[in-house]
Amino acid sequence: MVLFYPDAWWALTGVSPQDLSNQIVDARSVLPAALLAACQRMREGGHTDSRVHTFFEDLLPLWNDREVDRFTPAGPQRNWAQAFAPWMASLAMRAAGTGWGRSLRQSERRIKQWTGWSLRKLQGSVRGEAAFFAVMEAMLEDRVDWAQIALDNGFSDQSHFIRETRRITGFSPEALRHGFNTDEAFWVYRAWAQLAGFDVPTTANLAL
Repeated sequence: MVLFYPDAWWALTGVSPQDLSNQIVDARSVLPAALLAACQRMREGGHTDSRVHTFFEDLLPLWNDREVDRFTPAGPQRNWAQAFAPWMASLAMRAAGTGWGRSLRQSERRIKQWTGWSLRKLQGSVRGEAAFFAVMEAMLEDRVDWAQIALDNGFSDQSHFIRETRRITGFSPEALRHGFNTDEAFWVYRAWAQLAGFDVPTTANLAL
């Protein structure tokens, strides 16, 4: 699996994220030939780390060939697995300083064009990311308090937090926590937490 931020995807492929939202499509129908070749090389044999290294070697010149406005946040870099908030900040800065018309409405339109999502929806995802890692911290300390997590992460109340969690994931916070600890189908949440440095249950330890 390879994940791209939506604005990076658009820069690399020329395909608007909005045109692909909520779809599963054949990569051969949307990827430029050079990027498709990089993906194919990644699939060809060898150790996983070696294949990933090969993919990034192929990707770098493709990225450098694109004329993309880049904004690099000042200060120390955060763990990449918790990087949605600084990415969102850089996106907003770029939208505000790009092209003609620098009003808030114009910036919001650019963000929607670059990502396929409205500014409000992206801000909700930033808040959801913060809440996810707050839950991870609380689980480690065995002190999960949904009302406090909601309050600490910008939700109006616990009900608001539950509604947003269900809208984004399809599950209530408690059902999501239970699945995280017991169900292999929730592997993507465990992978996200593990990449951020949290201890997560292994497949062998999941309850059947």
